Amino acid sequence: MAAQTVGGNATVAAPVQVAMAGGVGILALMMSVMMLSGSGVLDSTFSSTSKAVVVDLIGAQHSAEGSSGGTLAQAQSVLLGRMSMVAIAVLGNLPMLLGTAKRIFLFAPH
Repeated sequence: MAAQTVGGNATVAAPVQVAMAGGVGILALMMSVMMLSGSGVLDSTFSSTSKAVVVDLIGAQHSAEGSSGGTLAQAQSVLLGRMSMVAIAVLGNLPMLLGTAKRIFLFAPH
């Protein structure tokens, strides 16, 4: 309704109308803002997953730096955190890779 009031087309999405009105410069600005926002969300998701797996689920405690085995335990914790980040990235992309156009749920009947 608001788009028709200002002379826009109500059947076209608002971001598309803004991009068409502003040209390539506004479109590039909008894309960069959206990409920065998305990267911040991904960073938060990956770090939270890593912390949840290593600290909360496994309960890894780092030894003092001077004691023996401290760096090995820390390296194992970092590796486990990185593996959990890769796992959540793969699991998060499975619906897209399997195709969500025909099946809404992963285990829905064909």
